[in-house]
Amino acid sequence: MIRIFALALVFFSFAAAQNAFAQKTDTATTATSTTATTAEAPKPDTLIAIAQENGKRGDVFYLALNAAAEKGTDEVRTTLDYGLQNGGMNEAAVAVQWLVDHTFGLTDKTKFNAFYFLFLSDLQQRQAQTAQALGKMSDYNKAGAMALKALMHYEIVALADAERCDDSSVAVSVMTDLLSRYDALRYAYKIFTKEEYDLAGFDAIEAESSNSNRPVNLALCRSGDKGKADPNYTPKAVEDWSGKRNYLRIQYKNTWSDQFYKMREQKKP
Repeated sequence: MIRIFALALVFFSFAAAQNAFAQKTDTATTATSTTATTAEAPKPDTLIAIAQENGKRGDVFYLALNAAAEKGTDEVRTTLDYGLQNGGMNEAAVAVQWLVDHTFGLTDKTKFNAFYFLFLSDLQQRQAQTAQALGKMSDYNKAGAMALKALMHYEIVALADAERCDDSSVAVSVMTDLLSRYDALRYAYKIFTKEEYDLAGFDAIEAESSNSNRPVNLALCRSGDKGKADPNYTPKAVEDWSGKRNYLRIQYKNTWSDQFYKMREQKKP
Protein backbone atom coordinates (compact mmCIF):
# COMPACT_ATOMS: atom_id res chain seq x y z
CA MET A 1 0.00 0.00 0.00
CA ILE A 2 2.85 2.38 0.87
CA ARG A 3 4.57 1.60 -2.42
CA ILE A 4 1.39 2.23 -4.42
CA PHE A 5 0.81 5.51 -2.60
CA ALA A 6 4.39 6.58 -3.27
CA LEU A 7 4.07 5.80 -6.96
CA ALA A 8 0.79 7.69 -7.11
CA LEU A 9 2.42 10.68 -5.43
CA VAL A 10 5.31 10.60 -7.91
CA PHE A 11 2.84 10.32 -10.74
CA PHE A 12 0.88 13.34 -9.44
CA SER A 13 4.06 15.41 -9.18
CA PHE A 14 5.12 14.31 -12.65
CA ALA A 15 1.73 15.19 -14.11
CA ALA A 16 1.81 18.62 -12.48
CA ALA A 17 5.24 19.26 -13.93
CA GLN A 18 4.03 18.13 -17.35
CA ASN A 19 1.07 20.53 -17.16
CA ALA A 20 3.32 23.42 -16.16
CA PHE A 21 5.68 22.58 -18.99
CA ALA A 22 2.77 22.38 -21.42
CA GLN A 23 1.51 25.82 -20.33
CA LYS A 24 4.96 27.30 -20.76
CA THR A 25 5.27 25.64 -24.18
CA ASP A 26 1.84 26.93 -25.23
CA THR A 27 2.84 30.48 -24.24
CA ALA A 28 6.11 30.24 -26.14
CA THR A 29 4.34 28.77 -29.16
CA THR A 30 1.78 31.60 -29.19
CA ALA A 31 4.50 34.23 -29.01
CA THR A 32 6.48 32.55 -31.76
CA SER A 33 3.47 32.18 -34.04
CA THR A 34 2.90 35.96 -34.10
CA THR A 35 6.37 36.47 -35.61
CA ALA A 36 6.63 33.32 -37.70
CA THR A 37 3.20 32.68 -39.15
CA THR A 38 4.67 30.83 -42.09
CA ALA A 39 6.21 28.07 -39.93
CA GLU A 40 4.96 24.63 -40.87
CA ALA A 41 2.67 23.03 -38.28
CA PRO A 42 3.55 19.54 -37.02
CA LYS A 43 1.88 16.74 -38.94
CA PRO A 44 -1.02 14.98 -37.18
CA ASP A 45 0.84 11.64 -37.14
CA THR A 46 3.81 13.29 -35.42
CA LEU A 47 1.57 14.88 -32.79
CA ILE A 48 -0.12 11.54 -32.12
CA ALA A 49 3.25 9.81 -31.74
CA ILE A 50 4.45 12.49 -29.30
CA ALA A 51 1.25 12.21 -27.29
CA GLN A 52 1.60 8.43 -27.13
CA GLU A 53 5.21 8.66 -25.98
CA ASN A 54 4.37 11.20 -23.29
CA GLY A 55 1.50 8.99 -22.18
CA LYS A 56 3.89 6.10 -21.69
CA ARG A 57 6.31 8.31 -19.78
CA GLY A 58 3.51 9.22 -17.40
CA ASP A 59 2.58 5.59 -16.78
CA VAL A 60 3.04 4.26 -13.23
CA PHE A 61 5.21 1.42 -14.58
CA TYR A 62 7.54 3.96 -16.25
CA LEU A 63 7.81 5.86 -12.96
CA ALA A 64 8.47 2.62 -11.11
CA LEU A 65 11.36 1.93 -13.48
CA ASN A 66 12.70 5.43 -12.80
CA ALA A 67 12.65 4.68 -9.08
CA ALA A 68 14.27 1.28 -9.66
CA ALA A 69 17.09 2.86 -11.67
CA GLU A 70 18.05 4.95 -8.65
CA LYS A 71 18.70 1.72 -6.74
CA GLY A 72 20.75 -0.05 -9.40
CA THR A 73 20.74 -2.41 -12.37
CA ASP A 74 19.46 -5.44 -10.46
CA GLU A 75 16.44 -3.47 -9.26
CA VAL A 76 15.65 -2.41 -12.83
CA ARG A 77 15.90 -6.01 -13.99
CA THR A 78 13.59 -7.17 -11.19
CA THR A 79 11.05 -4.40 -11.87
CA LEU A 80 11.05 -5.12 -15.59
CA ASP A 81 10.54 -8.85 -15.04
CA TYR A 82 7.71 -8.28 -12.58
CA GLY A 83 5.91 -5.73 -14.75
CA LEU A 84 6.20 -7.79 -17.92
CA GLN A 85 5.16 -11.05 -16.26
CA ASN A 86 2.16 -9.51 -14.51
CA GLY A 87 1.16 -6.96 -17.10
CA GLY A 88 0.09 -6.97 -20.71
CA MET A 89 0.70 -5.14 -23.98
CA ASN A 90 0.65 -1.74 -22.25
CA GLU A 91 3.44 -2.71 -19.84
CA ALA A 92 5.51 -4.11 -22.71
CA ALA A 93 5.09 -0.85 -24.67
CA VAL A 94 5.98 1.23 -21.60
CA ALA A 95 9.05 -0.92 -20.93
CA VAL A 96 10.25 -0.45 -24.52
CA GLN A 97 9.74 3.32 -24.22
CA TRP A 98 11.69 3.47 -20.95
CA LEU A 99 14.55 1.40 -22.33
CA VAL A 100 14.74 3.41 -25.56
CA ASP A 101 14.77 6.63 -23.53
CA HIS A 102 17.65 5.25 -21.45
CA THR A 103 19.69 3.89 -24.36
CA PHE A 104 19.34 5.39 -27.82
CA GLY A 105 17.52 8.46 -26.48
CA LEU A 106 19.65 9.03 -23.39
CA THR A 107 20.80 12.59 -22.70
CA ASP A 108 22.21 12.17 -19.18
CA LYS A 109 25.48 10.35 -19.83
CA THR A 110 26.00 9.59 -16.14
CA LYS A 111 23.15 7.08 -16.52
CA PHE A 112 24.66 5.29 -19.52
CA ASN A 113 24.38 1.57 -18.76
CA ALA A 114 25.32 -1.35 -21.01
CA PHE A 115 22.71 -3.59 -19.41
CA TYR A 116 19.86 -1.38 -20.59
CA PHE A 117 20.82 -2.21 -24.19
CA LEU A 118 20.75 -5.90 -23.29
CA PHE A 119 17.33 -5.60 -21.64
CA LEU A 120 16.02 -3.74 -24.71
CA SER A 121 17.40 -6.39 -27.07
CA ASP A 122 15.78 -9.22 -25.10
CA LEU A 123 12.43 -7.43 -24.94
CA GLN A 124 12.44 -6.57 -28.63
CA GLN A 125 13.33 -10.16 -29.53
CA ARG A 126 10.29 -11.25 -27.53
CA GLN A 127 8.17 -8.62 -29.30
CA ALA A 128 9.42 -9.88 -32.67
CA GLN A 129 8.34 -13.42 -31.84
CA THR A 130 4.89 -12.20 -30.82
CA ALA A 131 4.54 -10.16 -34.02
CA GLN A 132 5.56 -13.17 -36.13
CA ALA A 133 2.96 -15.36 -34.43
CA LEU A 134 0.32 -12.73 -35.22
CA GLY A 135 1.47 -12.38 -38.81
CA LYS A 136 2.50 -8.75 -38.34
CA MET A 137 5.68 -8.91 -40.40
CA SER A 138 6.31 -5.17 -40.42
CA ASP A 139 6.37 -5.15 -36.61
CA TYR A 140 8.44 -8.34 -36.70
CA ASN A 141 11.12 -6.71 -38.84
CA LYS A 142 11.10 -3.49 -36.82
CA ALA A 143 11.49 -5.29 -33.49
CA GLY A 144 14.13 -7.66 -34.86
CA ALA A 145 16.18 -4.79 -36.26
CA MET A 146 16.14 -2.92 -32.96
CA ALA A 147 16.97 -6.10 -31.04
CA LEU A 148 20.10 -6.60 -33.15
CA LYS A 149 21.16 -2.95 -32.93
CA ALA A 150 20.75 -2.97 -29.15
CA LEU A 151 22.71 -6.20 -28.81
CA MET A 152 25.60 -4.73 -30.84
CA HIS A 153 25.63 -1.73 -28.52
CA TYR A 154 25.65 -4.00 -25.49
CA GLU A 155 28.52 -6.05 -26.88
CA ILE A 156 30.95 -3.21 -27.51
CA VAL A 157 30.03 -1.26 -24.36
CA ALA A 158 30.03 -4.29 -22.04
CA LEU A 159 33.36 -5.57 -23.33
CA ALA A 160 34.86 -2.10 -22.89
CA ASP A 161 33.41 -1.92 -19.38
CA ALA A 162 34.85 -5.38 -18.64
CA GLU A 163 38.32 -3.94 -19.19
CA ARG A 164 37.90 -2.02 -15.92
CA CYS A 165 36.81 -5.01 -13.87
CA ASP A 166 40.29 -6.45 -13.21
CA ASP A 167 38.71 -9.86 -13.76
CA SER A 168 39.12 -11.68 -17.08
CA SER A 169 36.11 -13.90 -16.35
CA VAL A 170 33.78 -10.92 -16.84
CA ALA A 171 34.51 -10.66 -20.57
CA VAL A 172 34.09 -14.43 -20.89
CA SER A 173 30.67 -14.13 -19.23
CA VAL A 174 29.66 -11.34 -21.62
CA MET A 175 30.63 -13.39 -24.67
CA THR A 176 28.75 -16.40 -23.33
CA ASP A 177 25.61 -14.31 -22.96
CA LEU A 178 26.01 -12.99 -26.49
CA LEU A 179 26.41 -16.28 -28.36
CA SER A 180 22.90 -17.62 -27.78
CA ARG A 181 21.33 -14.21 -28.37
CA TYR A 182 23.08 -13.63 -31.69
CA ASP A 183 22.11 -17.12 -32.79
CA ALA A 184 18.47 -16.36 -32.00
CA LEU A 185 18.76 -13.15 -34.04
CA ARG A 186 20.11 -14.75 -37.22
CA TYR A 187 16.92 -13.72 -39.02
CA ALA A 188 17.56 -10.05 -38.18
CA TYR A 189 20.72 -10.02 -40.29
CA LYS A 190 18.56 -10.49 -43.36
CA ILE A 191 16.50 -7.43 -42.48
CA PHE A 192 19.53 -5.16 -43.00
CA THR A 193 21.45 -4.28 -46.12
CA LYS A 194 25.21 -4.31 -45.60
CA GLU A 195 25.24 -0.50 -45.59
CA GLU A 196 22.51 -0.35 -42.93
CA TYR A 197 24.31 -2.94 -40.84
CA ASP A 198 27.62 -1.08 -41.11
CA LEU A 199 25.85 2.09 -39.97
CA ALA A 200 24.43 0.22 -36.96
CA GLY A 201 27.95 -0.91 -36.09
CA PHE A 202 29.28 2.62 -36.48
CA ASP A 203 26.56 3.94 -34.18
CA ALA A 204 27.43 1.33 -31.54
CA ILE A 205 31.12 2.17 -31.67
CA GLU A 206 30.35 5.89 -31.53
CA ALA A 207 28.06 5.39 -28.53
CA GLU A 208 30.84 3.62 -26.64
CA SER A 209 33.40 6.23 -27.65
CA SER A 210 31.27 9.26 -26.73
CA ASN A 211 30.42 7.98 -23.24
CA SER A 212 33.92 7.82 -21.83
CA ASN A 213 32.87 9.50 -18.56
CA ARG A 214 30.50 6.71 -17.55
CA PRO A 215 31.09 5.22 -14.11
CA VAL A 216 32.51 1.74 -13.53
CA ASN A 217 29.77 -0.80 -14.16
CA LEU A 218 29.82 -2.55 -10.79
CA ALA A 219 26.91 -4.83 -11.67
CA LEU A 220 28.90 -6.11 -14.64
CA CYS A 221 32.15 -6.46 -12.69
CA ARG A 222 30.38 -8.38 -9.93
CA SER A 223 29.07 -10.91 -12.44
CA GLY A 224 32.58 -12.39 -12.71
CA ASP A 225 34.44 -14.82 -10.46
CA LYS A 226 35.70 -12.11 -8.10
CA GLY A 227 32.22 -10.67 -7.71
CA LYS A 228 30.74 -14.08 -7.00
CA ALA A 229 33.30 -14.56 -4.23
CA ASP A 230 32.68 -11.07 -2.85
CA PRO A 231 29.26 -9.44 -3.50
CA ASN A 232 30.80 -6.04 -2.66
CA TYR A 233 33.75 -6.47 -5.01
CA THR A 234 35.02 -3.17 -6.37
CA PRO A 235 37.86 -3.27 -8.93
CA LYS A 236 40.94 -1.13 -8.64
CA ALA A 237 41.57 1.57 -11.22
CA VAL A 238 42.84 0.23 -14.54
CA GLU A 239 45.62 2.00 -16.40
CA ASP A 240 45.17 3.06 -20.01
CA TRP A 241 41.48 2.21 -20.23
CA SER A 242 41.11 4.56 -23.21
CA GLY A 243 43.83 2.66 -25.08
CA LYS A 244 42.11 -0.68 -24.46
CA ARG A 245 38.80 0.76 -25.66
CA ASN A 246 40.34 2.21 -28.79
CA TYR A 247 41.88 -1.16 -29.68
CA LEU A 248 38.51 -2.84 -29.13
CA ARG A 249 36.69 -0.37 -31.37
CA ILE A 250 39.20 -0.87 -34.20
CA GLN A 251 38.93 -4.63 -33.84
CA TYR A 252 35.15 -4.59 -34.02
CA LYS A 253 35.01 -2.74 -37.31
CA ASN A 254 36.25 -5.95 -38.92
CA THR A 255 34.64 -8.39 -36.47
CA TRP A 256 31.11 -7.18 -37.16
CA SER A 257 31.65 -7.04 -40.92
CA ASP A 258 32.76 -10.67 -40.98
CA GLN A 259 29.90 -11.61 -38.68
CA PHE A 260 27.34 -10.11 -41.06
CA TYR A 261 28.14 -12.55 -43.87
CA LYS A 262 28.52 -15.50 -41.53
CA MET A 263 25.17 -14.95 -39.83
CA ARG A 264 23.33 -14.53 -43.12
CA GLU A 265 24.39 -18.01 -44.22
CA GLN A 266 21.77 -20.70 -43.94
CA LYS A 267 22.14 -22.40 -40.59
CA LYS A 268 22.85 -26.11 -40.99
CA PRO A 269 20.51 -28.50 -39.15
